[in-house]
Amino acid sequence: MRIVYVRVTTRAKTRTVSAAEDGTLVVRTPKAPHDGQANEDVVDMLAEYFAVPKSFIKIVGGQSSRQKKIEISA
Repeated sequence: MRIVYVRVTTRAKTRTVSAAEDGTLVVRTPKAPHDGQANEDVVDMLAEYFAVPKSFIKIVGGQSSRQKKIEISA
């Protein structure tokens, strides 16, 4: 199990995952934070980034915040 901290930008023009200098991942999604659409896209992008199934990615903190705590079980 691995814990990753993520900073999310919604309604972005691009769909990217990058690493900040402090180790936090920066995720930019074009989805709106309405009805969990942005969270779903964040899980999809992190699954691609870490090359694991989506079921291995879980948001354990910050469901409605830009700062999220993600658990990756692999």
